[in-house]
Amino acid sequence: MKKLEQISVRMDELEQEILALRADRNADPEELLTVERELADYMVHTLEETSSLRNRVAVVASASPSTSRPSAICPAAICGWSCPSPRSTAIAVSASWT
Repeated sequence: MKKLEQISVRMDELEQEILALRADRNADPEELLTVERELADYMVHTLEETSSLRNRVAVVASASPSTSRPSAICPAAICGWSCPSPRSTAIAVSASWT
């Protein structure tokens, strides 16, 4: 999770740097190209754009198991996530087939 946050922060920095370089008429075109390539590499690596990765990091951080309570639905009640029991899932699947 920490690595994902670091990549997201770096992608935000690169995006801001690109905007600044494009606004600066005296900016080195090679530097702009280098920064754009680095951002493109991160986008290919993560399969996310800057804004979508930022949103994903926020969602994952807010849903961390350390802050959530175990679910009464979970048969083991040890995972901390709210997941349906296998029985309720089987009932839902069989009901959708009729």
